[in-house]
Amino acid sequence: MLHTDKKLLKSFRKGETDAFEQVYHLYSDLVRKFLYGGFSFSSQGRACRFHGADASIDVEAVVQETFLRAYGETTRKSYDGERPFQNYLFSIARNLVLKEMNHRGRVLHVDQSEEGTQVLLHHAQADAFKTTPVSAEKQLVHNELHHLTSEFVNGLNDEEQQFFALRFAQGLTQQGTADAMNTTRARIKVLERRLRDLFMQDLRKNGYLTDYTPSPRWSRKVANAS
Repeated sequence: MLHTDKKLLKSFRKGETDAFEQVYHLYSDLVRKFLYGGFSFSSQGRACRFHGADASIDVEAVVQETFLRAYGETTRKSYDGERPFQNYLFSIARNLVLKEMNHRGRVLHVDQSEEGTQVLLHHAQADAFKTTPVSAEKQLVHNELHHLTSEFVNGLNDEEQQFFALRFAQGLTQQGTADAMNTTRARIKVLERRLRDLFMQDLRKNGYLTDYTPSPRWSRKVANAS
C-alpha cells in the first residue's frame, strides 16, 4: 500500500506515470467496492446513507475521475504518507456520487430524533430493535450506530458506565438512577450532560449529525489542481 511503500510514495509525489499506474492497480477495486457497498454521510444535521451504486451510476467513470483528482499535484504533495490513502480516495468518490445523486432521492435518512441522548437510549436497549422488522439499509445504519455506542461505553470510567447501565440500559429516571447510585439528581444531570456532549462529539467524528459539505478543504485543492 502507498503509505507503507516508501519508494512508491516518493515516485507518487513526483507525479511519475508508473506510480500512478501502480496506485490505480492497488486501490481501484477498493474504490469500486466502496461505491457498490454504499456509505453513510450527514446532510443538514441528519444522518443519511447512500444505498450503493446501481445502473444509474457509471461506476467506472466515477473511479476514473476519482483517481484523476487524487493525482492532482496538491494532493500528491500534501499526502503525509502515514494515513491510509484509500480514505482520501473514498472521500473523493463520495463527493462525486453525492453531487450526482443530489436530486435523485437515493439516500436513506436516519430518524431525525436520534440525537445524543436518544441515540444512547435507543442503542443501549438494542435487543428490542431485533424483534422489529426493518429494511436492510436501516439495519445497516443501526449496526453502525450500535457499534459506535458500544465503543463509546467501553471508554467510560466506572461511574459513567454504572450511570449508563442504570439510566439508559435499564431506563431508570434521573431520580431513580440517583437513588441507585447513592448520589444526587444534580450529579446525575451532570453525568447525563457530559455523556451526551462526548457522544455527540464521537458521532460528529464519524460523520453523523453534522452538515454535509460537498467539497472538504483537501478535495477542493485536488479539484483545482486537476
